[in-house]
Amino acid sequence: MIIAYILFGYDNDTFMYEGVEHTSPPKCPKCGHLIDFDYTNPYYQLKKKISDLSHPYDIGTIVSLKFKEFCERNRYNVRFKELEREANFYQLVVIDKVEYDYERRKTKLTGFCDVCKNYEQAIGAAPGYLKHVTRPLLDGIYRTDLQFGAGDRKRYLIIVSPETYEKMKKEKFKGLYFEKIEVQ
Repeated sequence: MIIAYILFGYDNDTFMYEGVEHTSPPKCPKCGHLIDFDYTNPYYQLKKKISDLSHPYDIGTIVSLKFKEFCERNRYNVRFKELEREANFYQLVVIDKVEYDYERRKTKLTGFCDVCKNYEQAIGAAPGYLKHVTRPLLDGIYRTDLQFGAGDRKRYLIIVSPETYEKMKKEKFKGLYFEKIEVQ
């Protein structure tokens, strides 16, 4: 039985933070990595504007006005941060969390920091497994409790319910793709 889908977008050939002009977001005093992976760079500029959902190489998820309006119509528990230099595109911040079953997935976790509670590296996100979920998630957009990637290049997985998946397919969004999560 399908209980959810992981929602992906394509890389948009940009960086939100790494190697570009930015303000100074908070970093962990011990490990030196970002603390806020929802950081929005006020100088961010999108190169490819063809997808309704895409990802910089390092952090964040960028969505179109069409995607934002869809979420607002459906009253999903998400926020949108304005991109000062990009009209009609926003940074998506997902509020509701689901617990990712990294043990069952055999995700490689290294370099845990006891100050910021982040891992230096979390590798192995798909196929996805969720803890304590045995039925399809309720209509909505969720994020994992664990961020995947390494160093300052990490992001949460975005998870959608089967109902949300069906609604998104009807919208004919560009650049979205999905991977199913099943109960086994």
